[in-house]
Amino acid sequence: MKVYKITSGELKQGFLDFDRHQLAQQLGGDEVEDFLFDQPLTNASILPIWKEGVVCSPLPYFEQQGVPFPDVSRWGGHMLIISEKAKSVLGGAFVETGELLPITVNDIPMFLYNCLTYGKEDKELTTNEYSDGILVGLKTLAFEPDDIINKPIFKSKRAGTTRLFVNQHFVSVFEENNLTGVGFDSDLLAPL
Repeated sequence: MKVYKITSGELKQGFLDFDRHQLAQQLGGDEVEDFLFDQPLTNASILPIWKEGVVCSPLPYFEQQGVPFPDVSRWGGHMLIISEKAKSVLGGAFVETGELLPITVNDIPMFLYNCLTYGKEDKELTTNEYSDGILVGLKTLAFEPDDIINKPIFKSKRAGTTRLFVNQHFVSVFEENNLTGVGFDSDLLAPL
């Protein structure tokens, strides 16, 4: 099964003027901020601390130029911002593999997607890279097809928590429905 890494795509960046510190302030302050900064490592659910009414703004470029918001965009490295349209098309994929948390961007309802699912790496096809005998990362990355066939979107424990991966079915549905925003790269270890 073909696997792709999610990239920033046509935007080359996110579209929100919003970071984890700002999110933490809306969810409860300093204690929540520590939790949010640790979350990529702990893979903990954010739902128990989520509050209704999380509001954020787009980057000035989107407001000044009247550029439409993308349907799916990266946020914080390991999360996505999802439009209502993307939720209606791919909602099952997001619910099966993580959590959709409601946010509002300039009075437009959207969702923060927090992926909680890992794909199982193929131990024979995933290899480490060394420099002067020190592990510096991965040379190759592959996933077990039987594991990811029913995981439309997932993370990798070996590749770190800042990358999200999708299977071919996810990409096909995204493209067939003319969703905008993120891109897909079959070079799983290329820079984001």
